[in-house]
Amino acid sequence: MYKKTAVIIGAGQMGRVFSELIDPNTVEITGYGDNDHRKWSDDGELRVMSVEEAVDTDPDMVLIGVAGISRADELKQQVISSGHSGPVISAAELRDMFDIRSRCMRQLAMRIESAGIP
Repeated sequence: MYKKTAVIIGAGQMGRVFSELIDPNTVEITGYGDNDHRKWSDDGELRVMSVEEAVDTDPDMVLIGVAGISRADELKQQVISSGHSGPVISAAELRDMFDIRSRCMRQLAMRIESAGIP
C-alpha cells in the first residue's frame, strides 16, 4: 500500500495535535510549515520550515493545522501561491484520516513507560 506524504502548515499546538492524530499507516508527515520564523528548526522529530520551503518538499498533500477558518483559508491561498498543485486539506476535512483510538493507546503507553510502571 502506497503511503502518502504530507506537510502540516501550522507548527503551533493545533498543528502538533493534528500530526499525532493522523494514521501513520496511511500518511507520512514529513515536516511542518509556519510563517513564524521563531518556530523554524531542525531540532525536533520533524523539521519546521517556512510555508514556501514546506511546499518545495513536494508532498502529496498539504494539511492546514490551524483552528480558525479565515486563517486556514489564508494559509490555503499561500500554499497554492507557493506552487502546490495537489490537495490542500483543512482541519475540518482531516477527520477521515484521524486515528484517535490508536493515538490514545500510544499516548497511554508512553505515559505508563515514562512513569516506570512494569
